[in-house]
Amino acid sequence: MHISSRLRTLTAVGAVVAGLGAFTAPAAHASLLGGLLPGILSPKTAAATCPVPVQSFKQFGDSTWYQLANGGSFEGQNTWKLSGGASVVADQEPWKVADGDDANALSLPRGASALSPASCFAFGDVKMRMFVKGTGKLRVNIVVTSLVGSLLGVLDGGTIQAGQTWQPSPQLSLLLSSVGGLLVTDSIQLRLTSVDGDVVVDDVYIDPFKVV
Repeated sequence: MHISSRLRTLTAVGAVVAGLGAFTAPAAHASLLGGLLPGILSPKTAAATCPVPVQSFKQFGDSTWYQLANGGSFEGQNTWKLSGGASVVADQEPWKVADGDDANALSLPRGASALSPASCFAFGDVKMRMFVKGTGKLRVNIVVTSLVGSLLGVLDGGTIQAGQTWQPSPQLSLLLSSVGGLLVTDSIQLRLTSVDGDVVVDDVYIDPFKVV
């Protein structure tokens, strides 16, 4: 498709979204755009639901409202794609911000990685925080797919230095609006990779810039 045709298509879709904005589903049950035009606005790996936002890091001086990334507590059946020796283990960050009964975490030996299921995202500046410990660094990438499921881009979300004890990570921020195609996507995936040592991760949260 020529660039001019693609621009006309995006403009038309944007007009439809603007006209349907009043009918957006509640944040607890659907992503900001998902469900309005299924199969057109939602990529193949769209998030089915969006968790209720909570101030997960308020006790650490961060009053941002976050949503738990899909499968981000690593409890129950694992939904992340694990490689390089990554596994879900019996461990837990001590504050248990997701649930007081949680007992698992994600173990990433040196070089191992984990790809999350689709998590809710709305056009704008996405922020992330999680809990980490270990001897290495954790590299965070944001994976964006097209409407038909093909790879659109892999963005650098930053690197976290883990310590010997559990600590909340710094707030990672990345302006995603510079990536073509994000005007018509409502979910992203996270890829976590351990470099220069072993890292354990728990309770991965996203601030998807949503109106709630």
